[in-house]
Amino acid sequence: MTRQNIQFATIDLSIFCRERVFEICAIEVYSKNKKIIVGSIFRSPSGDIAQFMELLEDALSFLYNCSSSIILCGDWNINYLLETPTKKRLDIIMNAYNLVQIVNFPTRITHKSATLIDCIYLDVMQFKKVAAFQHINSLSDHNAQIIMLDSTMIEPQRNFPPPQKIHLSNTQTLCSFYLLLQEENWESVYNTDNINEMFKNFQNILIRSFNNSFPIKLKGHSNKSNNWITNGIKISFKKKRELYLLRRNSSNPQVIRFYNKYCLILKNVITEAKKMHIRHQIHHSDNLMKTT
Repeated sequence: MTRQNIQFATIDLSIFCRERVFEICAIEVYSKNKKIIVGSIFRSPSGDIAQFMELLEDALSFLYNCSSSIILCGDWNINYLLETPTKKRLDIIMNAYNLVQIVNFPTRITHKSATLIDCIYLDVMQFKKVAAFQHINSLSDHNAQIIMLDSTMIEPQRNFPPPQKIHLSNTQTLCSFYLLLQEENWESVYNTDNINEMFKNFQNILIRSFNNSFPIKLKGHSNKSNNWITNGIKISFKKKRELYLLRRNSSNPQVIRFYNKYCLILKNVITEAKKMHIRHQIHHSDNLMKTT
């Protein structure tokens, strides 16, 4: 998912996808001074590794373009913490396109093992200032990876949507609309036997009164914020992440039950907070239909 102010185009890579072997999707992001291809790859642990490597080479050959930089990420299910023939073969393929793996910490940690199977490849010659770190979101047994690049290299080309034209609707404009309709004599509607002409005259009167009563104004696009998130919920999110780390590194049944119970309670609190926020919006709204 990309932000609204960033220009991008999807890239159709369906011809390279094989279920349970090689799955890939990508977009091309346009910045002021370069194009960046961002792709995501998934390899099933039970998939044919030889076929995966072959399809990977075909996809890279299709994507490779000297005018575009490539960033590939995803769940590769190849442990980079171990020097295996599979890892060495993957490095050879990626190095042929000048792509280097930059994640250097375990991405899937349990109380029994720690593996680095979620990798990010990019051209370190084109992205000179690169930093990778993990984000524990407690939503999966895989930690999220975040990369920070030199902002001067990928400054986005702004593509702000045009302002939206809407009719101003409030108590005053509604009263004006009612008065105009009451003062209309409707003679042009009743003084004809042609049903089509009658409807056309009625429609013209209605549209004229509507446009005179509800002036047009420009409305800019704003990002919606989650106003239902209170400070207490933010603290609970932080506590949940702490409990997740404790639960991930422990096989104690009591710890697991406590974590699951805490998640259920937090889920119910979030649901109730959303309901209260929506009820408050509807209760203090001047336009119930629009708010609903």
